[in-house]
Amino acid sequence: MKDPFTAMYSKAKLQDWIKDMSKQKRGVGLVKSIDSKTKGMKVWWPKSGKTSWMVVYNHGHYRVI
Repeated sequence: MKDPFTAMYSKAKLQDWIKDMSKQKRGVGLVKSIDSKTKGMKVWWPKSGKTSWMVVYNHGHYRVI
């Protein structure tokens, strides 16, 4: 059964570009890896040059470009 809170948002896949819609305003990032065990994805942010982990299941905190 799909989570009703994430059903309306598309989920990012490997090598997708995403736009951060959270309060952190990190800009646009590239999904570098996805860990299915922890349900997290590693995203590289070109604006800052940093990498961070985000939750794969989209609750409206990112938009797939």
